[in-house]
Amino acid sequence: MIAMVVDGQPRACIVVSDSASLVERHAAAELTKYICQMSGAQLPVETTPSDNKTNIYIGRAAPTEGLDISEETLGFDGYMVKTIGHNIVLVGIKPYSCLYATYHLLTKHLGFGFFEDGDQVPRQSSVTVRELNDVCKPRFEWRNKCVAHFPAYSGHRWYSEEEWNQWFDWLAKTRINTCEVGWLARYTGIEALAAAKFGIKIELTPWQEQNLADDAATLQPRTDVRYPLLARGHLAHAMARYRAWINALLRWRSDRRILAQVPGINWLKGANCAL
Repeated sequence: MIAMVVDGQPRACIVVSDSASLVERHAAAELTKYICQMSGAQLPVETTPSDNKTNIYIGRAAPTEGLDISEETLGFDGYMVKTIGHNIVLVGIKPYSCLYATYHLLTKHLGFGFFEDGDQVPRQSSVTVRELNDVCKPRFEWRNKCVAHFPAYSGHRWYSEEEWNQWFDWLAKTRINTCEVGWLARYTGIEALAAAKFGIKIELTPWQEQNLADDAATLQPRTDVRYPLLARGHLAHAMARYRAWINALLRWRSDRRILAQVPGINWLKGANCAL
């Protein structure tokens, strides 16, 4: 057995590269958080491996000699969860694949459950695993979650940035890697307003103009200005929510070129994605 925690005391450290990417640091933080919630033990995050503890390697910090992390083995964004001696390797083919490996370890071997409305966290004072050799090659390159709440008075349309972050974290936990926002943003006209922030002009249809005007009239007092749509605080709020969507997605999708391939936001292909 490989021990991570024994009787509430840490017996492992999480190892990341000294130049770890945002998604690698996020994976380390998630593993630290959930192991602490499970056992009460705080696993340290280091950039050098320990000589007397179990090392849990994340992403580029992993010793990959002898590991086949080729596209033939792992596919588009696959990953592996593997023990090497008394150490654990969480690594994959894409920059964000190590995050998938982290959630795989938690759900498949430690009893966690991740659901859209919250997490299921087992409670135990010791955390151990047996020998692991999980090689996960996705059957589909793009695994989509469609947001289709554009006409609703509840749901994603009214999410705060915190709610977007929680929801996209859940998508990552379930290895969903794209999200179709056409119903949410395109048909309401919010997409065109967000695109304008990137210097890309998308003409609003008459229906979109009316939809945005109705929303603004409902939530904001009318004012006699030359450009009432752009003056509405509600529209600024809507753009902020759409920008929050992009930022939330980028928290765990470090490769912005992949973001540009997400259906429904193809205008990002020519955009300056520095948010």
